Amino acid sequence: MDQPLAMNTLHQLKKQILGASFLDDCQWDQTLILEFLEHPDHISGIIRIVEQCNFQTQTIYSLYEPLFRTLLSKISDTNLLEQFYYYSVNLSFPETEPFIENQCMETAAKLFLKIMKVYCDVQKEVDKNSWQGRFPLVSISAKEEDQLESSEEYERFKFYFRQDHVYEMMKMNQDLMGFTTLDHICGVHHIAMKVARQLKRADVKIDLGRVAGAAAGHDVGKYGCRGSEKKRVAYFHYHYTGIWFEQRNITYIRHIAINHSTWDLELDNLPVEALVLIYADFRVKSNENGAMTYYHLDDSFQVILDKLDHVDEAKENRYKKVYHKLKDFEDFMLSLGVNVDPNDPSELEENPVRRRIHPSLLKGQEIIEYCKHLSIEHNLRLMHLLRDENSMNRLLESARSMKNTNDLRGYIDIIEDYSAYLTQKQKQIAVGFLYSLLVTPEEDIRKHCAWVMGTLIGNFDEELRKEIPEGAEAAKFEIESYELLERYIERMLTPELHIIGKHRHWTSYALKDVLKAYFTHQSSDEKIHKGLELTLGHFVKHDQISGKQLYLLHALRGLPINKMSHSQLSIVKSLLLSGLSSSEEKVRMATLNALGDIVKQEASEPNFFDEIIEALSNQIDEQMHVVERYTRKFILERLHIGDRLDYVEKLCQYEAIDVSTLFLTNLKSATNDLNKKFQIKFLVDYARVVDPTNTFYTAMHLCNLLKVSALESVRNTAGESLVEMIDLLSIEQRNDIVVELLRALEMESYQFTRYIPHYLGRILLKVKPIELDEIIDDFKDKIKRSGAQLGMLITHTVGVILRY
Repeated sequence: MDQPLAMNTLHQLKKQILGASFLDDCQWDQTLILEFLEHPDHISGIIRIVEQCNFQTQTIYSLYEPLFRTLLSKISDTNLLEQFYYYSVNLSFPETEPFIENQCMETAAKLFLKIMKVYCDVQKEVDKNSWQGRFPLVSISAKEEDQLESSEEYERFKFYFRQDHVYEMMKMNQDLMGFTTLDHICGVHHIAMKVARQLKRADVKIDLGRVAGAAAGHDVGKYGCRGSEKKRVAYFHYHYTGIWFEQRNITYIRHIAINHSTWDLELDNLPVEALVLIYADFRVKSNENGAMTYYHLDDSFQVILDKLDHVDEAKENRYKKVYHKLKDFEDFMLSLGVNVDPNDPSELEENPVRRRIHPSLLKGQEIIEYCKHLSIEHNLRLMHLLRDENSMNRLLESARSMKNTNDLRGYIDIIEDYSAYLTQKQKQIAVGFLYSLLVTPEEDIRKHCAWVMGTLIGNFDEELRKEIPEGAEAAKFEIESYELLERYIERMLTPELHIIGKHRHWTSYALKDVLKAYFTHQSSDEKIHKGLELTLGHFVKHDQISGKQLYLLHALRGLPINKMSHSQLSIVKSLLLSGLSSSEEKVRMATLNALGDIVKQEASEPNFFDEIIEALSNQIDEQMHVVERYTRKFILERLHIGDRLDYVEKLCQYEAIDVSTLFLTNLKSATNDLNKKFQIKFLVDYARVVDPTNTFYTAMHLCNLLKVSALESVRNTAGESLVEMIDLLSIEQRNDIVVELLRALEMESYQFTRYIPHYLGRILLKVKPIELDEIIDDFKDKIKRSGAQLGMLITHTVGVILRY
């Protein structure tokens, strides 16, 4: 009954072998090969293999060994099958195995791999007793392929997977070495594609090509481990998998395949393709007898927990957290009607039936589950919009045309929250988009863009969350984070000439937030040192250019002084001393402002501040503006020299200081933001030690600055100062301040109101409990009646109350 199948196998063998150009390399007589193929003993051998479903590599080789011994008569004492296997491994990972470099041996290995391919294809059709036959690793259908967005990349994956005989290599490894990696990959591919197809029919945006390619190739790196590395193949294979895909320019499938570890769920947001692969990989494990098995999610949890190394309470809690994420994803799929039983033979061609839910009838745990599923669906939809460069460009183009600044803020939040899984090219696109927004009139948007730029540049290099072999180098890319940082430092210090002066000022001023975010997201001292080296190199270069000093002094506030070397600290000290002795007041105030942040850090050199202290003390001149003198004393106090409150008291005793002028200039747009910032601090100290009767008026003044100041640094200084002095007010006065801020929440301009909840929430804890209860009741009513903006601000305020 297997005669037709055997004859078809013979036909396929002839098609694959006869006429193959590689046979000419050794000038083998193809007539000899044809005679062997058509010999009755060979045909009966094919029938025997097919009837018995014995597709073991050893069985197939034994049938063709006489042919190879004839063709390779001069190499009679070599273990040919072992050499053929070594050759197959070296196709994917050159020089991994000790293959004999011989032209005819290479030709013979190619010939055997062609033969193996034919038998592997037959096994997928007829052998229902093995995982390779029950869950065959086959390409997606032509109809599905026509619907792929990344069909070109999937085609490239299929080409290299077939050309490099990856399947045949895995088959030989399992039969000769006893490892069950191929069975595992077949099982993972089967369940991943089963749920992926159903998710697609349930209207979840998913790329079947990425799922298929990543599922088939996710463990290919296991064959790249060599020597002692094979003892830690579970840790090193991610590295070699990445190399296999990178060398073949398969970017997006690679991104899914190398991040299939359970620990990758610790990333906040993953695309659906990655979740499907992790889910499938989690459920397919070998049992205690070594046979591959599908586990239920909760059973697999215990199997993996028992295999983890060095498990303490912290690691077990981490593992439980990622497991619950996976469980939430499975529950989400079940709610869509997805069948997650891999052994169910039904094809499920009909669309999954989503569980019907009436949100208004939910209660208790049901509400929590509904919100979880809604959140997962939202995240998957957003990750789909960021799936590749083209889709991301389309998303950012729509963001550029936004007229509503609140919508634009939403797009920036998306880039920040969902950036962890972006490829390097996508990150470059995002950084370029954010740079273009540094000319936006709203200061909070500019600062947020700068911060996200620094975050993306800081996380630009692919994070090595996996262990790599000793001596191995991380994958090289077109550009590294240092180069990207250097490029944007230069662009921001010397903005394009076609933009107007105000916009060039905003762009250069934003450098501080880029640098602060960049160094905040660096965990390696080596990367921090290299980043500081190139940053300060640009500072030295631009310090000689007229008009750049203010931007450099401002940018200094974003650098980690406590991580600097001696030579780097010398550059910073030189900039600060030069700024302190400048003839321009605004440069001196910018220097003092920078020092205000720098002295909060502990410099790596104990004597770093000695010359600065001397300059601060000796340069105080009665001709200076009172606020500059106060600021110098303020910095000295932070360096444990003198008492600023005592200085304020003496200053007001001996000089007729017109405090009303300070109140007035704080409300003028022409006043420098740095002057305003330190005038606020001076007014608070004045109310505390000189004129306590002025406390309430000062507090109301700070309320006004918090509500209407166009500069974020002034708003934040006013807010923090208001919280600081709230204890100096009576209960009635506190209520007045609260009422003023509650009214301010209802202002239309979000760029001002967004800062109020952070301070209002803390101040509300200083009123009487009965007043707080009334305000919270009022919040309930307002949330029901108000628009989205006020509702969001109220919710944020309540969050701050809970936090503090």
